[in-house]
Amino acid sequence: MKTYVKFAISMAAVLALAVLLNVRLGQLPPLGKFLDPVNGVWQNALIPDIPKSEEFILPGLKDTVRVVFNKRGVPHIFASNQYDLFYTAGYVSAMHRLWQMEFGTHASTGRLSEILGEIALSYDRYTRRMGMTIGLEKMMDATRQDTTMMAILQAYSNGVNQWISNLTPRKYPFEYKLLDYAPEPWSPEKTLALGMAINRDLNSGTSATQLSYLQARWGREAILELYGSRPKYDLPIVPYIDSDYSVKSPSPPSEIFHPRFVADLLTPRDPSIGSNNWAVAGYRTLSGHPLLANDPHLEATLPSIWYEMQLNAPGINTYGVTFPGVPSVIIGFNEKIAWGNTNTGNDVFNLYEIEADSTQTQYLHDGKWLPFSFRIESYKVKGKGTVTDTIPITHHGPLMYRQHEQGIAMGTPVNHAISWTALESGNVVGPLFGLNTASNYNDFRNALSKLNSPAQNYVFASVNGDIAMQLNGLWPLLWKYQGMFVNDGRDSRYNWKGYIPFRYLPHELNPTRGYVSSANQQTSPASYP
Repeated sequence: MKTYVKFAISMAAVLALAVLLNVRLGQLPPLGKFLDPVNGVWQNALIPDIPKSEEFILPGLKDTVRVVFNKRGVPHIFASNQYDLFYTAGYVSAMHRLWQMEFGTHASTGRLSEILGEIALSYDRYTRRMGMTIGLEKMMDATRQDTTMMAILQAYSNGVNQWISNLTPRKYPFEYKLLDYAPEPWSPEKTLALGMAINRDLNSGTSATQLSYLQARWGREAILELYGSRPKYDLPIVPYIDSDYSVKSPSPPSEIFHPRFVADLLTPRDPSIGSNNWAVAGYRTLSGHPLLANDPHLEATLPSIWYEMQLNAPGINTYGVTFPGVPSVIIGFNEKIAWGNTNTGNDVFNLYEIEADSTQTQYLHDGKWLPFSFRIESYKVKGKGTVTDTIPITHHGPLMYRQHEQGIAMGTPVNHAISWTALESGNVVGPLFGLNTASNYNDFRNALSKLNSPAQNYVFASVNGDIAMQLNGLWPLLWKYQGMFVNDGRDSRYNWKGYIPFRYLPHELNPTRGYVSSANQQTSPASYP
């Protein structure tokens, strides 16, 4: 009898262990699957970090492509046609950074809950309520009009998907095994989603709610004295403006608007954040040729935010860094020019206080009740099924949180709509490709004239001796200090009145001082309208 009891206890223990090893424990993967010696995490130690240089003969390529990897694993891709070039760029990028690419697109489109479960749902809702998917859809619509860029994006996607098709669960990157998740196919839309992520990182900051809170207690004069004045010795990025500037600035209301709903948070700016770039004219250098340097102080991450590569095919030969998932060099050089960028920090993200009626279906504007339009968002939550969310949309933009809703964190403002240039980004990858293939200053400016967002300070140098600084992007026509505080969404005087034409954005070519530079300071002189 005792033998049967021992056997039953042992069998129960074995079954319990088998179940335990094949069941997720919170965010942990099934331990049996994760520790499987054949397909589990141990196999990742056998995957080489830096492949050997080789000729790629892949399904879908039109010809052989040669890829040379240097000792740091940086790929130099040489192709006989552009389709093969970008196909291989996608293949190699996925080889090195597939998880980073996938996780980045999920984060920027509010899909993290598909991987992480309910814990990420509030972040996903926040992401979509600020308009990330709205901007992505508009970006995709604009890019579809550019057949050349769509062909490049599709070639890149085909290359990423070729790498994914080679993977078995045994060779999945570590993160997939840890989260018990399988790679999904890449698409042009995913590349553009990374464009929206960069917009959010670089051009979605505002202190309007905090400054409006302080204004209500200390008065506007005190706030403008503390936060609205220029440092005495601040040298603008572009110290001079063209004399033919003819755009009239809007006039501000005479009365000061005090929001009803303000946040009492005051988050100090991280003093370690700040970028710089410069170009020096040839007459100031030992070689007699211009020098250019660019240092974007983005966060140090593992893996790096940047991905270094060379792209070489008929019509293009460029080297520099990009974001994994993007088929163009973002900061770099080609045989004729070099370029780089820092962040402008200009007002492209404004908050509007909205007053809704008791039914939450209308909002007040110029004494009339206007109907919200409503956008339904669906979220596939791991282990929970599908959840939906309704986002009210105003003529300013999306209303992030209504008064009865809880934001992503304590202190998140409610009853605020967003006007944001990223929601009008247009085709962002086409202009980047234009920079990669530019051969002179005019090509450089032409490419930037089509890059609506993010707004940046672009430094330039060329082999013919030119140096320049050019600011790009959509700059809303605002009165002085508009956007510094929360705008009154009830009053049309606070509406954006269009954008400054590109030709009037701050820029300069070959200044007499012999250099151009930026370090996130004021973009233009006090005389700029």
